[in-house]
Parts: sequence; C-alpha cells; structure tokens
Amino acid sequence: MLLNNGSQGFRRAQFGVVPVRSLLIGMKCPGCSEWLDMRDQVKFPPGFKLRPHWHPEAVRTVVILSGALYYANGEQWDESTLKPFPAGTFFSELPRVPHYAWGRDGEVVLQLTGIGPTGTTMIEPAK
Repeated sequence: MLLNNGSQGFRRAQFGVVPVRSLLIGMKCPGCSEWLDMRDQVKFPPGFKLRPHWHPEAVRTVVILSGALYYANGEQWDESTLKPFPAGTFFSELPRVPHYAWGRDGEVVLQLTGIGPTGTTMIEPAK
C-alpha cells in the first residue's frame, strides 16, 4: 500500500522544515494510528536550525540529496560538535538518541526513511 500522507508533512512544517514529499508505505501498527514504514523528503530553508530532538523508530536513515547538513548528537545545542554532511551522505540515527542539525550554508534537502511508528520528541533547552 502506498499513500501520500499530508499529516506527516504538516507535522514537519510545525518544526520549520518544508515538506517536499511524504510517503507512507506498509501497514499501520496494530491498535495505533502510526505507520510502520515511512519515506519523507524535507527541505531546510537556508540557515535553519533544528534544535535537539529524538525519534522512536527502530531504524531511521537519512540521505542528503542537496546542500550540506551540519549534524551532531546531544541534548544541548553546541555548534563546536556539528559535522558537515555534504550531498550524497547516507547515515542512520539510533532510536531515542538526541540530535540536532543546521542548514548553515544554505538550503538542504533530505530523504528520511524509517521503520517503526514515527514521531519527533523535542528536548527542552536547559534553564
């Protein structure tokens, strides 16, 4: 089953990224409204900072389609730990591991793939 999911794109728009294409492939998990397979393309506007957050998927991969994404793991924003991932970079994110990203040099387009119920949990900055 292949569906276009407007609600996933809407949720991404809440974080400031621009949904390019959202596709959910597969079946819903038993007893919940989440999908088990997710394919999503999103665009970071130039200079966009995605503050620390994590995802619950058992498997989540990212491919940088264009631009350069600056990425790091951690619960607090620290520009000194960000590493540039240019177009063509492929990496995976571990479940529930906090991370953050920055489109420092300009627009960035990503393709995300996940297995397991998807979601994003933002981490509140330390006071």
